[in-house]
Amino acid sequence: MARYVISHRLSGMTEGSERTASLNAAQEFFGTHLEKNVDTVSKSGGSGRGKSAKDRRFISVFEADPHEIEAKAASAAADVIIEPELLRRPMRSHPAEIESLLRNVPFSLTPGAGTTLTVTLRGAGNPVPGAHLTLFLQDATRGSHSSAKATTDETGAASFNFDPDYTPISMLVDPVASWFSTVIPAPISATPIELTALPMTGPLGWWHEIMGRTTDSRVGDGIRVGVVDTGCGPHPYLSAVKVVGAFIDGSFKSGSSAGSDARDHGTHVCGLIGATPPDASTDYAGAAQAAEILCARVFTANGGGNQGDIAAAIERLSLDDNADLINLSLGASQPSQIERDAVADMVNAGTLCICAAGNDYGGPVNYPAAYPEAVAVSAIGIRSALVPGTLASMNVPTGADSSLKEGPNGVFLGSFSNVGKEVTVTGPGVGIISTVPAREGLEAPYAAMSGTSMATPLVTAALASLLGEDARYKQLPRERERAAYASTLLAQTAINLGMARPFQGFGLCRAMH
Repeated sequence: MARYVISHRLSGMTEGSERTASLNAAQEFFGTHLEKNVDTVSKSGGSGRGKSAKDRRFISVFEADPHEIEAKAASAAADVIIEPELLRRPMRSHPAEIESLLRNVPFSLTPGAGTTLTVTLRGAGNPVPGAHLTLFLQDATRGSHSSAKATTDETGAASFNFDPDYTPISMLVDPVASWFSTVIPAPISATPIELTALPMTGPLGWWHEIMGRTTDSRVGDGIRVGVVDTGCGPHPYLSAVKVVGAFIDGSFKSGSSAGSDARDHGTHVCGLIGATPPDASTDYAGAAQAAEILCARVFTANGGGNQGDIAAAIERLSLDDNADLINLSLGASQPSQIERDAVADMVNAGTLCICAAGNDYGGPVNYPAAYPEAVAVSAIGIRSALVPGTLASMNVPTGADSSLKEGPNGVFLGSFSNVGKEVTVTGPGVGIISTVPAREGLEAPYAAMSGTSMATPLVTAALASLLGEDARYKQLPRERERAAYASTLLAQTAINLGMARPFQGFGLCRAMH
């Protein structure tokens, strides 16, 4: 059995009768040929998505035998789309060697017993509780690997038990907030680890300054920004964000509780766009504080993010909430007709999707960023902001072509960033500090993350800043010309960093002309 998503085409259909016929074709095919023979996970008639029946997209997630689906799909009408479920992931990155271990080394709840490794974390001499630790183990004799996870207690301590045949080869240390993440090679038991504090020197960071952002809190006024991610909040600096709910497995649950952040990622993204710390605070502000932010969750704590949920979330934010821009800091290597149809259809509704290029270390641009209707964003860093020994400092380019990924004044393309002809612009994405959800003992926490996930909301915010001051844009009807105008403005205002087009696109996004 495999999981599938069924939907239908809407892009390019301007007549209400065409759109209704496409909707009916998908519903009728599912009801007649599939529903009685598959295990339906969910079925949505599109209620709540779109201002009228012609704008609604039917989506169903179901499980079935692949051979049966292949045979049945051949008889479907041309506008009906049936695809294997394609899962996207948030585009936060780790250095190449750690990312490889995270993706390829199996996690074990019980990697044996007989050897204990004890870890103690300190920050400015004090315990660091709640930090997430991932220990990577290697058995050189058998050529096998394993990994184990732990969380530090109130004293900053954690311990791992594993088979004596295993040797610790590295440990990822990921504090919840306030401290930089780091990697400890070949960790030794009972050796205290001192973490480096985040430099909280806001309201502006290097990522604001390189884009030309000022302290004017009115930037982005009149622009609505949608965010499709892991959810948002709670965080006191994001109280103005409208969390519309969660799109999971083809079903929609409304409200801020359903849309609260499942992984920290979405809160970080929303904070880069619109965090509003108090005037006297040195916490970092969003790059388009006056923009109205609307967030939809499409991920669970450990999964989610299929093409049907993303398509539904995009359409909800565009058609129901009139989003001008939609931030998609997510992606994967496989294209989806359903996802692309939603991105293209929303362009026709005047909404532009801005997407992360991906973090496959120079691999091809991921989807949805690679669709021609989308804006694809790569990520840069700046050497003067790197703190030795931190995770962010491990993202500088290496290899034979590293000099081609260097720009002026210490700017560089993040080693993780995907590249290609689809890249539209680049934005700051290495060691970016932003909001993460509040929790016990952390009222307004911040954390550092890297990835094209971080570059994307900064590009979105920069464009929102430009559009907020553009009277012509605001007068355009919510049609294709409006989205095209925004895309053109983004490209025209970008600054050439001297890198090849596949690395930087038109250049570095700017928050001012």
